[in-house]
Amino acid sequence: MTTSSPLSSSSTPLVWSEDYFGGAWLVRGFDDVEQGLRDTRLSARRTGGWLHKNQVEATEPDETTQATQATIRPFQGMLARALLFVDAPDHGRLRGVMMGAFQPHALQALGERLRAQVRRLLDDIDPTEPFDFIQRIAQPVPAQVVSQMLGLDYTQAEAALRSATDLAAFIEHPDPSPEMIQRAQRSALAMAGLWRRWLDGDGDGAPKVIDPNAPDALLSRLLAAHRAGRIESREELLAQCVTLLFAGHETTRHLLGLALDALLADPVLRAEAQRDSATMRRAVREVLRHSSPVKYTARRVGVPFTWHGHALRRGELVLLMVAQANRDATHFREPDQLDLRRDEGMHLAFGVGPHVCIGAALTQLEAEIVLTEVLTRWPNLHRVAGAVRIESGLYQGWRSLPVSAA
Repeated sequence: MTTSSPLSSSSTPLVWSEDYFGGAWLVRGFDDVEQGLRDTRLSARRTGGWLHKNQVEATEPDETTQATQATIRPFQGMLARALLFVDAPDHGRLRGVMMGAFQPHALQALGERLRAQVRRLLDDIDPTEPFDFIQRIAQPVPAQVVSQMLGLDYTQAEAALRSATDLAAFIEHPDPSPEMIQRAQRSALAMAGLWRRWLDGDGDGAPKVIDPNAPDALLSRLLAAHRAGRIESREELLAQCVTLLFAGHETTRHLLGLALDALLADPVLRAEAQRDSATMRRAVREVLRHSSPVKYTARRVGVPFTWHGHALRRGELVLLMVAQANRDATHFREPDQLDLRRDEGMHLAFGVGPHVCIGAALTQLEAEIVLTEVLTRWPNLHRVAGAVRIESGLYQGWRSLPVSAA
């Protein structure tokens, strides 16, 4: 096998790289990534190899290795039950429980409440003084959304997400160490413990659930499905609660920063997008294509097969390089050019197929509402010094983005 840099040209459709998780196949062309996202021979059940890569030797594990594996078993068990990491038929069963909360009528009602919340958030900011758009707006907005969807008290949801930094660091690292895995497990299990205390009726430290029985609340759907047996165990219920609270938060935060930065760089389009929702929608889609907040998604080979002349063996890791696929010149004109008026069809930032992002429409809606409200409120908003990009193998975005309307 040959080894390739992760920045290699997508002219070679499938290459082996040692730069990710100790070895993985990289798939980079648009058509191939789309095929991989739909191919049932590639499995979403990938948590075992992910967590044990640094623990398992080629020979029989010794007692120390076995003991280390045992300590991370609760973490693996939780991830393995989450919607993101299961295949059919479990995936369809769990996705069916949640889909109602992401239907257009539910999102419309959520969007109306979110717009009011964003306006209150902006009321608390003095735009004549520089402020960090990420910290003051892009970070709290997704926490507000997930808290509304789950029926949680917002401040508690935000605190839980802030405490999940170790989990985020583990997920975004292309080669996590055993220490990173241990810290991520503590973070995830602490979030699970919070939910477990609520399910047990323990008010001490349990999340403040505002109305779990609200018809449009995602939490009410999960609880009803658990009672009906569609969510098969309490551990499976806890896995969905934890990952729903965490998943999408990073992606939405990064998208908001990337999109605002792009609009601030184009004053003419910025003014047009403030007035016209269709223009704003296209601009957000183009940022998702050009600067995909998530660079890749992973699969495991479930059934051995040959692809582009390479024999893929069961258990090998396949990384579908979404960000590179979204800049494939066979699908997009001048793909490296950020053109906020571009309208050339589908991008792959949210995936396709059975595992297409369940919150794709919600993320798009959040971005449109936030950007419209910010730019309408402060038409003279501009960047100031001090912006910091994210240096990550998985994510693209801004760690801080200072702006001012003065």
